[in-house]
Amino acid sequence: MTKREAFNEILASEYIRAEVKAVIDKELAVMDARNEKRKGVQSKKSAENAVKRQAIYDYLTTLENPVSVKEIVDSETFSDMTKGQITALLTRLVADGLVKREAVKKVNYYAVA
Repeated sequence: MTKREAFNEILASEYIRAEVKAVIDKELAVMDARNEKRKGVQSKKSAENAVKRQAIYDYLTTLENPVSVKEIVDSETFSDMTKGQITALLTRLVADGLVKREAVKKVNYYAVA
């Protein structure tokens, strides 16, 4: 149970004193303000992934033919990344519509859309 759920359950009770309700309302307002502040801030990991996604996209623009994840991992450019990391970043690029995915004999090939 989260803090917000607990507060809402307490507020739903019909036997709550006005002082307790005021404290809970204040805490909920603080939580809402903190959540609003976080919405506009990109996390460190998210910023790193955005740079990596752009690098993969730029790499794909230099190729004429679609490539598999294995071919990307084997390239010298992305030797520091794992197959899972590259797959996750490519999946995001596909969801954003920047890259298209083709399945040929159970192997996914990626190219710029």
